[in-house]
Amino acid sequence: GYGRVVVPVQVAVNKVDFSAATNSAIFEFHEPIVIKEAMPLIGLPNGQTIVNITLENPTMRLRAVSIQGGSSQVSISHMDPPYGPATGGNLVSIHGEGFTPTHYTVCKFGGLTTPAYFISKELIECLAPESDTNSAVDVTLRIGGVDVSSSQRYTYLPILIT
Repeated sequence: GYGRVVVPVQVAVNKVDFSAATNSAIFEFHEPIVIKEAMPLIGLPNGQTIVNITLENPTMRLRAVSIQGGSSQVSISHMDPPYGPATGGNLVSIHGEGFTPTHYTVCKFGGLTTPAYFISKELIECLAPESDTNSAVDVTLRIGGVDVSSSQRYTYLPILIT
C-alpha cells in the first residue's frame, strides 16, 4: 500500500546488490505494488530464502525519507594486493576502519565501479574490474554517497603472452 512503513529492503538488479541493511532506512512507496509472480512460494524458517518477485508494472519509485543511525569516521589504511591483471577479476581486500553494512557501498578503480562486499568493520572486498590501461589508478570506496579515498593506488599489470 501507500504510506510510510519501516521495512527491510534488499534491492538487486541483474544480481548486483544495492541493498541497505535491514531496517536502516524508511522508504515511501509512490505507486500501488501489484505482484505478478513470486518464486519460490515456500522458504526456509530462518528467513534466508531469496524470493524473486515480478511486478505487474516493473517500475517502482522508492524514496528514502530517513536513514536510521549515524555514520562513524571511515578510513582506508591499505589494500591487498595493490596490483592485478588488466583483465580484472582480482579479489582486492580493502582494510580500514568504520565500515558498516548499513550503507550502499561500491569500489571505484579509477573511473570504473564494481560492487563492494562488507566483510567486517575493518574489511571490504572488491573484484577489480577489467581495465584498458596498464597503469596505476586511484581506489575509492563510495559509502552512502560519500567518497573515501585510499592513499595507495592499484596498478593494472599488462598481460604477458608467451
